[in-house]
Amino acid sequence: MLRQNFHNYFIGQASLAAIMGISMMVAFIVLRVPFALLFGLGVGFLALFPFGTGVSITVIGLLIALKNFWLG
Repeated sequence: MLRQNFHNYFIGQASLAAIMGISMMVAFIVLRVPFALLFGLGVGFLALFPFGTGVSITVIGLLIALKNFWLG
């Protein structure tokens, strides 16, 4: 029973991570962010961990801001 519950939880988390990664990748492509595929995969992978999504989006935002620092 415990094994089945964990399996269902993991499948649910993996599905949410895939949806999050794909949606972020599409958003980054539309916004013409460099390395959109890499960033989308990173968000999707880190969404499997608690607080991973927030950390990855913050890091990506900072990297993009530093790349375009003088543009605002």
